[in-house]
This record gives sequence, structure tokens and C-alpha cells, in this order.
Amino acid sequence: MYLKSIFISLFTLFFLTGCGVSDTPLSLVSHKTTISTDEINEAFSKVFPIQKKSSFGTIAFKRALLKPTSKGNKVALSVAFGLTSFEIPEGIEGTLTLLAGLRYDPRSKKIYLKEVTPVGARFGDTSLARYISKGARSALNVIAMRELSDIEIYQVKESFSARFIKNIAVSKGKIVIHYGL
Repeated sequence: MYLKSIFISLFTLFFLTGCGVSDTPLSLVSHKTTISTDEINEAFSKVFPIQKKSSFGTIAFKRALLKPTSKGNKVALSVAFGLTSFEIPEGIEGTLTLLAGLRYDPRSKKIYLKEVTPVGARFGDTSLARYISKGARSALNVIAMRELSDIEIYQVKESFSARFIKNIAVSKGKIVIHYGL
């Protein structure tokens, strides 16, 4: 029994040491992989369009593109939207620019946006944009922040190493998943 426990301990030590040295996905001590923005945008596009009614009108978030940025651990979002209201019944198109972090839910193995913050809004038809009140403009940002924070942007493939994801970072224009014990 004593020799059996020594053997198991040595085997475990050598296995973990070997995994830490290797560069394969079985490396549980430290490993990282990257996800391309094309993969994320493809998964992200399946969520849209999203339509939301509010007190000032109806907002249709038509599509969104996610891009890595050089601003810390954030990603940039460009969200195309359409807004119809009592003042503009025919609607107005525009683009919201937002910054967000990434969070990983280990139970569902999904990546979500977190801490979505508005950067700016641009309306396609500037002659109609003057009819949009300041309250409606700020509410547009708040609704976008709330709706996009709950959206799944990527499903991590089911694998043994998915249990050991430590964090998700944005580095050098790529989204990096860090694994480890």
C-alpha cells in the first residue's frame, strides 16, 4: 500500500510537470489559446436583430461587430441600430460605438460582454437627428448597455481543458483564453 501511494504521487508529479512543459492543450499548468474576431463575430451575429420598446420609441439593434482595441482589456463594439419614435415615425438609422470587457461563465462555458460603456452615437440622417431629444439619446445608450451585457458572444468548445480557464484577455488585437490550475 505504501509503495502504491508513492507511485501515484510520483506519477502525478511527473504528469503535471510534463503538462507544464508541453505546448499542447493538455498543458494544465499554463496554456493559452486565441480566438479570432471572425469566429466571435460569426457567433455574435446569430443573436441579432434585437428589438426593444421604450418610452420614447422602438430600437432595433440590427447587427454588431466586435473588434479588439488597444485600450486595456477591452473590446470595441460597433452596433447598427434603427430608431422609430413619435417624432420620427419613418425611423432613423445609426451606429453606436461601445467599449466592453469580457467575462467567462464556467457553468455554461460561454463568454459574455461585461461593463459595456458607450463611446458615441452617430445618426445616418443628420437632418432627422435634431428631432431626437437628449433624454432619448442617453436612454439609447442605457438600453444598449443593458441589452448587450447579457448577450452570449462565444461558446467555448466542450473539452477537458475548458474546466481550467483562468481568465480571458484582449492582447495585441486578439482575444486570448488563459488556462491553468
